[in-house]
Amino acid sequence: MTIEVVNEGSRSPARMGSAAGPARFSGNGEPRARITDEERSRLLGFVRKGGGTIVTWRRAQIVLLAEKGRSPSEIADVVFADVETVRAALRAFDENGLESLFPRYRGGRPPRVSADARRRIAEAAVTAPADLGLPFERWSLAKLADHVVATGIVSAISREGLRVSFSPRGSRSRTGRARGGR
Repeated sequence: MTIEVVNEGSRSPARMGSAAGPARFSGNGEPRARITDEERSRLLGFVRKGGGTIVTWRRAQIVLLAEKGRSPSEIADVVFADVETVRAALRAFDENGLESLFPRYRGGRPPRVSADARRRIAEAAVTAPADLGLPFERWSLAKLADHVVATGIVSAISREGLRVSFSPRGSRSRTGRARGGR
């Protein structure tokens, strides 16, 4: 079944691929409709001039090849990608338009210690151990780690985890031999 674009006006996610409007690519990622002239010129700009990251360039190339009638498997061969990667790029373009070309980096693994737990650990660290009924005057990383686990603030944390979590970003610890000397 071929679906044609009736109105090539501005795109909104509510219109694209829903019952309210025409879809541009079928569910399996095969091309079924045209892209607008404005989109084509922007896509060609990304491919020719490299207006972004390599990911942006590759996704623009995928959409342009699909618009020319290439199948997802043919496109995958040209861009050295998996067929499912090509289909995902076409579905994303169908739903979000040119915005889908730009990668959304997530920043890695989420932190294991929540913001609330970090706040409570910081409060414990600035409180004198004697005020908490503990038989020592100063915190060591090991003692603080044991305390926050014993009080249930976190289920587990290492000394290194505490040190890294509460050291200023970008600073290095001065462990081992002093710098500048032998």
